[in-house]
Amino acid sequence: NRSTMNTPIGPVKMLSTIELEPTATGTTIHFRFAAPKTAKERAALEPMTPMFAQIFRASNEALVAQLEAELAARRTDGSSEPDLPAARPDGLLAGLTPLIIVS
Repeated sequence: NRSTMNTPIGPVKMLSTIELEPTATGTTIHFRFAAPKTAKERAALEPMTPMFAQIFRASNEALVAQLEAELAARRTDGSSEPDLPAARPDGLLAGLTPLIIVS
């Protein structure tokens, strides 16, 4: 995600990535933020670090609460993950030969 944030010294460009990593018990979510490219931009954001930390902490807590509520609801009503859609014969990967690796 490329975004621009207005600051007292002018706009600061930011780059962030969200990575979903499958694990044996679920998924680990990694939020990654690149440092601004210029020293001026880094200096502008440095005093905001405590505010960002508080925002990320609150956001993470809210996300975990939402996920826990969703999982609890699924356990209660017996629902499960939806089935994956079937491949279409005219789809993007139609006609490709599957690669089977035997070890």
